Amino acid sequence: MLKADYSELENEESFQTFKTSKMSRQTFDLYSHCIKDFLEYTKLGSYNKLAKLGRKDLQSNLIGWIRHDVN
Repeated sequence: MLKADYSELENEESFQTFKTSKMSRQTFDLYSHCIKDFLEYTKLGSYNKLAKLGRKDLQSNLIGWIRHDVN
């Protein structure tokens, strides 16, 4: 199993990536916690791949992965 690396969630560079989608710091932190829990639960691995996605892409990908995991 892959071990998730969450160190990037707290750094400014990751926040700047999300800031381009006009996400507030509070929303970013909330998403970060949700993503941490989601990755830990599913063991998908590194947050790096998700950090490059926009907010809508992130939401639809998470929903897609959850549906795939449930089925």
